[in-house]
Amino acid sequence: THTHTTHACVHCLPFLLCLAVTSKMLEVPWNDVNFLIVTDVHAWIAGHRHADHTPVLDANYGHVLSLHERLSAVAAAEGRDIFLVQNGDLNDGTGFSRKPPAALVPLLQRMPFDALTTGNHELYENENIHYLTQPDGFVDSWGGRFLTSNTLNATTGVHLGASHKLLVGQASGVRVLAFGFLYDMTNHASSVVVTPVEEVVRQAWFLDALAALEYDALLFLTHMDYEDPLVDLLHAAARATVGAAVPILFVTGHSHVRAY
Repeated sequence: THTHTTHACVHCLPFLLCLAVTSKMLEVPWNDVNFLIVTDVHAWIAGHRHADHTPVLDANYGHVLSLHERLSAVAAAEGRDIFLVQNGDLNDGTGFSRKPPAALVPLLQRMPFDALTTGNHELYENENIHYLTQPDGFVDSWGGRFLTSNTLNATTGVHLGASHKLLVGQASGVRVLAFGFLYDMTNHASSVVVTPVEEVVRQAWFLDALAALEYDALLFLTHMDYEDPLVDLLHAAARATVGAAVPILFVTGHSHVRAY
């Protein structure tokens, strides 16, 4: 019922795209709804090789963009769709993520993300938050696709981005209702409020979105560990409203562990 991915490696539910990255090229098993996922990149957009790295897993954002373009072309030819999503922690890792991340943002804006959410590292400094959320800035540039379902402006009480977004496939017309949740972070900067997930699942806007909108599947971008009990809480809350038949995908992160 939920999954965790890092960088350009994709693991999804059986009805989704499952692209296994191994030492050999594998044929991509296309399914009804398909996702390419990046998370916890921390400004290492030019790649990040570790001492014990696996060469086939080394990737930069150029590789990710090329993979997305190629997969999108194949998907379109077959009448299918693929969604590219970013699961948070964009900054704090390289010189690109200075305060504010003015060098990083224009490069990120060149990526064709269909949905994004915030991680904890975007929220430690008021200067960074103000830069990312300034009018016509980074968050606004995504046209409602930067999802902050439980992260609010501390002054206005309004979501930093959008609370949710209906993603519609251009080829198949598939409708995916997407949310973006952060774990119950408490050590954030003063200009934001992170509402506990336990509270959000009882709020009217969340229940209304699940009940009133028409969609084929649910997507939860959740910047939290894949074993975080909040994942199960969100899953149970969604199932209580939508029933057992609607497919649900959870994308997790934060812990930098490739697991599901």
